[in-house]
Amino acid sequence: RTRWEGDSLIEVDAAGRHIGRIDLAGGWATHLERAEDFQLGNPHHIAYRAFRKHEAPRVNTIGDARRIAVPDRAFWEAEVADALAAAQAHAGDRIALIGDCDTATLAWTIDFRGMQQAMFDLIEEPALVHAIMDKGVAYAIERGKFCIDHGLRVLRLNDSVANMSVISPGAWREFILPHMREVCTALHGYNP
Repeated sequence: RTRWEGDSLIEVDAAGRHIGRIDLAGGWATHLERAEDFQLGNPHHIAYRAFRKHEAPRVNTIGDARRIAVPDRAFWEAEVADALAAAQAHAGDRIALIGDCDTATLAWTIDFRGMQQAMFDLIEEPALVHAIMDKGVAYAIERGKFCIDHGLRVLRLNDSVANMSVISPGAWREFILPHMREVCTALHGYNP
């Protein structure tokens, strides 16, 4: 739900209350006025987390991390199956489509903690980082299973920020490798 106010496009709720201004200049994200308008238990908010921004971290405790919803295959079926079927019909046998598992590791953590805080967390709050990444793993596996169920056999598990320009090889082995391995193992087990 949106409405124009001057030059700004505003997301509003059913009662007309401001949720936040939509960034029309880059990213299309709603910049939330209140942090509580992003709900960790709402699968829709998690699936489209890049489009609801607030300066406050979304996760502050391991308990918060455990409340992160994991949209299941039924969610993805309702949200994107028709668009995927249309893309498959258009592509035919001319090109292969890649199923996007999204991210499960550092980029996922940054979505919930912010870039700077996530970097500090690798050193100061490793248990929190692993708890957030555990939910990222569950999320990526569900997306991957949805893609496999729809005939996609090439899957992408992204984490462009988890590279040696940002973190050390030791941090990569401690935080990224085990979680990515878990996703790959689960999806290969689901459909070798």
